[in-house]
Amino acid sequence: MGPQFLTWLRRKQGSRDNELEGSISSLCQSTYLQLLVLSNNNFTGEIPYCLGESSRGLRSLNLGNNGFSGAIPSSIRFLTGLTDLELSNNGVLGEPLLPLETCTMLSYVHLAENRFTGSIPHWIGDNLPALIYLRLRSNMFSGQIRTEFAKLQSLQILDLASNNFSGAIPTNIGNLSGMASSQATIFFLHLIDLQVYSKGQDMYYRQSLDLMNSLNLSSNSLVGDITEGIRDLASYLNLSYNNLSGEIPSGHQLQNLEDPSIYMHNPHLCGPPISKSCSSNVTVTESSEKEYGKNNSDLVWQCISTILGFVMGFWIFCGVIFFKDRWRHAYFSGIDKLFDGIF
Repeated sequence: MGPQFLTWLRRKQGSRDNELEGSISSLCQSTYLQLLVLSNNNFTGEIPYCLGESSRGLRSLNLGNNGFSGAIPSSIRFLTGLTDLELSNNGVLGEPLLPLETCTMLSYVHLAENRFTGSIPHWIGDNLPALIYLRLRSNMFSGQIRTEFAKLQSLQILDLASNNFSGAIPTNIGNLSGMASSQATIFFLHLIDLQVYSKGQDMYYRQSLDLMNSLNLSSNSLVGDITEGIRDLASYLNLSYNNLSGEIPSGHQLQNLEDPSIYMHNPHLCGPPISKSCSSNVTVTESSEKEYGKNNSDLVWQCISTILGFVMGFWIFCGVIFFKDRWRHAYFSGIDKLFDGIF
């Protein structure tokens, strides 16, 4: 691969949409490569380890919509100047975030629709401070949504939908100041088609255009209440297909989120904009508590009555034996005969 081809890559942003196929191992000879865009082709095989070693000046890497497999090579950690990373819609697996710990200049990470696993690392808020766009949807990530996300003050698009995340929504999610503005302007140095899932479909935006903020946590296993802090965000919000409960917060920014579909399939949520009333939940709860208290009270009195009856019967029997000589002799004579029979 000669210098002329590398110059063309830098000028045209890569060989995209050309139905190219095969391996990209030959790129390991490209030591001065800065921009590599090979999206929407038919490349297969693993992402070569040598790519991170030989092209340490790489700033933008886009291998989306191909047939790559295997894990992200650990050599990605050498790309400390990397700002844009897209590997969406491939068959890549493993824990992709671990090699990114040293890529502290990343602002755009799109890893959706792969076979990735693992959890969100604890260092994400400290090591990726420039992160604006993070899309991990349609993978097999698990664990809790970390409170460290709140440190990503530039984050404007967060899509964790269709994974296996569990636990509660972090109470400090409202600290994402990048999502507090009613309109976001995202600008990347290189040409990127921003993909945002909104109202049931993927929407695409070109760089430096205004677009809505987006927070998509749908289709996971999240539980608990919707934290009050989330109402301070000005996001497109989607919390559907979880197991959230309690009253939907109202006021501030969330007054504009009147689409009930963003809360659907959370059977224990109540309050506007969905039709289920929280007052009926309170009534049911109160009646259940009263019934439970009544049942407990009946059980206590039943136990007390049984004990009192036993005590009274015992003392009546003792009194009769004590005052009636004939009954006392007959009782003890019967006891003696019983023991004689046993022996």
